[in-house]
Amino acid sequence: MELVKFLKDIEELLGKDNVISEGHGLSMFRRDWWSILMLREALGHSLDSPPAVIRPGSINDVINVVKLANKYGICLVPYGGGSSVVGGAYHNGCVVIDMSRLNKILDFSEEDLTITVEAGAKMIDVEKWLNERGYTLDYHPQSFQLLTVGGAIGHGSTGSHSASNIEELVLSMDILLPNGDLVSIGPGTYVRVSWPDMRCLFIGSEGALGIVIGATLRIKPLANYYVDRAFVFNNIVSAIKFARDMAIRLPGPYRVVIHDKDSSKLMIGEDMFVALIRIRRHDEELVNAEASIVSKLARHHGGSEVSQDLVKRWRIVLLKTMNRN
Repeated sequence: MELVKFLKDIEELLGKDNVISEGHGLSMFRRDWWSILMLREALGHSLDSPPAVIRPGSINDVINVVKLANKYGICLVPYGGGSSVVGGAYHNGCVVIDMSRLNKILDFSEEDLTITVEAGAKMIDVEKWLNERGYTLDYHPQSFQLLTVGGAIGHGSTGSHSASNIEELVLSMDILLPNGDLVSIGPGTYVRVSWPDMRCLFIGSEGALGIVIGATLRIKPLANYYVDRAFVFNNIVSAIKFARDMAIRLPGPYRVVIHDKDSSKLMIGEDMFVALIRIRRHDEELVNAEASIVSKLARHHGGSEVSQDLVKRWRIVLLKTMNRN
């Protein structure tokens, strides 16, 4: 009964088009990419849809939704791109808040090297927008095609190289607390602060402590020069030791992907223990020098250099996999 009253008030607030309470629109939010839920479906078990999906279009909309949920005792689960692999976006019987309409870029500073975006903005869209202007987040997690800014923060997401963790990008964020209060967390464009850093409390909290509304992220100029290298090893241990030495000897970030024989068959169609490397910098001379060191380290661990096209092949397969998901 309380749910009915709650949804009626939400429809008056947002309009009927932004409240889904039946049909196919609900089933789209029945799960994220958590393997346990996917396994249940594969075994023939049906997954219940959430009781409703709410689609706010502004910060004030989200604030009012949360306040009404408090009034009627309704539990809420924020939903970004639905790419969580641990059930972070699973509704578990709660009403889902679809954050996808809050997708604006609010501010961009070339001087401070920052961008401020709403939580529902997809990472791939923000990255394309930056690339067109010669900048990048340099953040490419496997869920890049689906992931939103709020989802990345809520999950504590990590990217594809050593310095590509969301906590290293977030300078500040706006959080809507469970009671409906909006708070700003983090030093912003200041280098650091002397008080406790509350960002760590919310990054990785999966929306349980508050809903991410927006964030200011660190950006960098786009480095357009890179080289790829691929090495085959006798065993997985040698490949891992090579990667360890590379991390010790060279400055980050490190872009190294290691496959055992099973995963290399799946991703590149080859039966081998392989390490795939991309070295990207602003300076061509520096990239070539690092590539020479990488080759020397690989040989030291028994690695043999093979066609760098394997890197391109792996990236194509990965992109197709993400698009399919």
